[in-house]
Amino acid sequence: MYRPFFLRSALALAVPVALFAACGGSSGVEDGLGDQQGAGGTGAKAGSGGASAGSAGSAAKAGSSGASGKAGSAGSAGSAGSAGASGSAGTAGKGGASGASGNAGSGGASMCTATTADCNGDPKDGCETTITTDPKNCSGCGKACPSAPNSVPTCKGGTCFTDCAKGFNDCNNDPKDGCEKPTSADVANCGACGKTCPAGAHGTAKCVDSACGFACENGFGDCNGLPADGCEANLATDAKNCGLCGKQCDMGGTCVNGGCKCAGTSVQAQLIPLDMYVMFDRSGSMQDSGKWTNATSALKKFVQNPGSAGIGVGLQFFPNTSSCSTASYKTPKVGIATLPGAGNAQATALVNAINGEGPNGSNTPTGAALGGAIEYVQAFKAANPTHKVIVVLATDGEPNGCGSLSEVVTIAKNGFAANPPVSTYVIGVGSSLSNLNQVAAAGGTSAAIIVNSGDEAQFLQAMKDIQGKSIGCEYLLPPPPTGGMLDYTKVNVKFTPTGGQPATLPGVANAAACTAAGGWYYDVPPPGKPTKIELCPGTCGTVQKDQNAKVDIELGCDTQKQ
Repeated sequence: MYRPFFLRSALALAVPVALFAACGGSSGVEDGLGDQQGAGGTGAKAGSGGASAGSAGSAAKAGSSGASGKAGSAGSAGSAGSAGASGSAGTAGKGGASGASGNAGSGGASMCTATTADCNGDPKDGCETTITTDPKNCSGCGKACPSAPNSVPTCKGGTCFTDCAKGFNDCNNDPKDGCEKPTSADVANCGACGKTCPAGAHGTAKCVDSACGFACENGFGDCNGLPADGCEANLATDAKNCGLCGKQCDMGGTCVNGGCKCAGTSVQAQLIPLDMYVMFDRSGSMQDSGKWTNATSALKKFVQNPGSAGIGVGLQFFPNTSSCSTASYKTPKVGIATLPGAGNAQATALVNAINGEGPNGSNTPTGAALGGAIEYVQAFKAANPTHKVIVVLATDGEPNGCGSLSEVVTIAKNGFAANPPVSTYVIGVGSSLSNLNQVAAAGGTSAAIIVNSGDEAQFLQAMKDIQGKSIGCEYLLPPPPTGGMLDYTKVNVKFTPTGGQPATLPGVANAAACTAAGGWYYDVPPPGKPTKIELCPGTCGTVQKDQNAKVDIELGCDTQKQ
């Protein structure tokens, strides 16, 4: 800091001086606003920015009252700087009094204000520190504001203050421990000192980002956002908040253990009616080795068996008088009707038809017979769209006289590929009939069932096996419980094994989408109009093996996908 100097020399005030003009460095005095001399008798001419000490000389810059006489040589002009104070009186020149000390020249440095100070001692930057705002020099140089935990020291008006860091506050008004409370997370000081977060029902109070909330107990939720009632929703039983807030069970469903239980309508699945059209070989070779007798006896027992009740059976024989004409086999000997029929009528008609026939004919027109059977079945199925209708071809050998085996295979393949498809099952009566496997495979039934010529029990079991393979896998699609349109996206199939728990089977897009996991699909995928539900092969096999299993169809709940 600079100290102002206000005193003038008494001698300079008492003695009048003559005025001289000084040029450059010549001797003499120069009239000015004030006289200035450097320390030790060194004169200096004040510059506009303040003068530094001049070079050594005996004369001083004369003031208005400087003494006459030959002045010493003037000092050189000082450079601008922070020093602006007046110098001491110069030594008297020859024949004259000493010059009076002069005041500071115009443009010299001003003194620091009440709010500033020269704290770095560097005259070049003057009073560089604002002592009213600098926390390191608050009210004076070196007076640093103390630091404290979780705070930033500040200086305001020359007084030290503490600014708390974000999320903290000085709740005990003790500057020593700074801002001791984390108000962003303290439930007793949440967002502000003394603001306590209240606890709620089924919840623990919490403070997050300076806002009060709840940490709900397991199984409860604050679904209405009102702190007054805490965690009011029981997520395990609340149908409007089932498992989590906002998850509502639709269609009047209930919430059980945090999961929606649909309030749909469940009905026992009704199997698709099964119809068989039996095309029976009566060629001359069937009389050998008791084949005719045993096979026809087994067929009569099958249609009279109580276990066959409910299925439809029709019958025709080949060859006939027009053995190679497909059209001649389209008309059945006994048309398809449900067993046993009123008063056992259908079973009786079939038995009488079998009794009226016998082996006759020198050829085996298998192709014509199978083609006629498929055409009849397709017509019957068109009139009974909810039925499953199959062809059972019973023969003791390969085609003979009316077409080749390859032609028969093609007929079976085309029938299975038709819309609607017709499956062909094959029972081979005799031995070494492996070529009939080609017909069965083409007809969609994998392989022929071969029975010994004289084994009645084997033929009867073959018929039962075909019945079992054809039922238990297709079910009628029930109508909606309240009328109107059925929502195909809200249908489920439940399977309950004997002595087991019910399980919901996954729905798949179509038969091609079936996997080893099983499931079900519609016969006609939506947006078409399906009429039945079909089980995937994996599920079908399980159902067929469990004769006491239960299959239910549930309507009104979202279809469970695979």
